Amino acid sequence: MNQTTMTASQTEPRIAFIQACWHRDIVDQARDSFAAEIEKHGIAPDRVDYFEVPGAFEIPLRAKLLSKSSQYAPSSTRPWWWTAVSIATNSSPAL
Repeated sequence: MNQTTMTASQTEPRIAFIQACWHRDIVDQARDSFAAEIEKHGIAPDRVDYFEVPGAFEIPLRAKLLSKSSQYAPSSTRPWWWTAVSIATNSSPAL
């Protein structure tokens, strides 16, 4: 019988990090800080996929397209930005 073993990170939801290419030096620092911070919270680095868009105006469109894919399902009880804000600020924003 042919069986495939899945690791925990393959069964857990994926995280999409979308960044603009404008002012890349600053945005790259934010991306690196994000990666370090989520690792502190016990999220495996291989669960994060990084995407680049030309500028900040394209970020919401890419987020919308990714949320419609089967890989990046948004939370049914919270908006798509909730997790990123919670991790970045180390708190839960009020709705």
